[in-house]
Amino acid sequence: MLRKIKLLVGFSALQGVVQLASAASGFILVRVLDIREFAAYTVATSLLTVLNLLTDSGIGTGLNVIGGRVWQTRDALSRLVATAFSYRTFLARYAVPLGVVFSQGLFWQNKIPWGTSISLTFLTIATMWGTWQISIYAVPLRLHGRYFPIQRAELAGSILRLLLLGIVGCLFINSVIAIVTMLGALAFQAFLMRNEAKSVVDLGAVLDPGYRLELSGLVKKQAFQVFFFAFQGQLTIWLISIFGSVEKVAELGALGRISVLFAIVGSVITNLVSPTFARCESLPRLAKLTAAALGGYGLLGCLLMLICLKFPLQVLWLIGPKYSGLTRELPWVMI
Repeated sequence: MLRKIKLLVGFSALQGVVQLASAASGFILVRVLDIREFAAYTVATSLLTVLNLLTDSGIGTGLNVIGGRVWQTRDALSRLVATAFSYRTFLARYAVPLGVVFSQGLFWQNKIPWGTSISLTFLTIATMWGTWQISIYAVPLRLHGRYFPIQRAELAGSILRLLLLGIVGCLFINSVIAIVTMLGALAFQAFLMRNEAKSVVDLGAVLDPGYRLELSGLVKKQAFQVFFFAFQGQLTIWLISIFGSVEKVAELGALGRISVLFAIVGSVITNLVSPTFARCESLPRLAKLTAAALGGYGLLGCLLMLICLKFPLQVLWLIGPKYSGLTRELPWVMI
């Protein structure tokens, strides 16, 4: 028990530093980008969310489920990882055209210049390589209890992005440059994760038709849910674009930066709790783990909600004076 507490405290402390660096990058962007450029950046990041969800479609869940059975066998885990990469590439054939059409509609609705919208679209698609590497290679590392190498890669990527934003923010920055800094940081983090993953999987493993069939079954079961969540958040931006203005889109994106406050506990659940779920073979233990995870997240959520209700001006100070009047909207976004 003492070892687990030490692991949780150490992981949470380091994760706090990671999230602080990420939060600083987000708050810098909110403050230095003008409203129109930040609206364009918000649409681009919404496209990234759509592409990540559609090309995952339950593959991440499948990696944990199947990996929980075979994580002690290097060859089997290697073939599972190779199959996951192959399947995400297959899904990208359908996800990219769909996401691009949707995002171009949002760019057009918000009167973003064609040159900017096309550049942002191509750069956002390019970030998929980094996000795939990070998300897929993280699973075998977590299953083997290699939590801190994952955190080191996250910290390195976060600090690199913060440094890049600090440098270009003092010179010249727009939405395209902001996405370029994200692309560079993700690529660096992916490089570190790939090197670390060599210790638990073989990178050149062959595909496994059996794993492909299992992953396909999970994807089909979760298809409707994934499709809903991929576009549900973006639907809000679309509705604001139609009935509101580009300024309102920027305000929504700025308020969304505050969600980074939830990221620490979310990361703890993803990195520590989920792999434990995957290895769990006892229903009573699974129930206890679920109750602990939901209880911890619920307590943090209530605490953050109270802070936003009691100190809205102080919370809004984080995203700058351009958005200081959003005291009424802040609680709704936090809810």
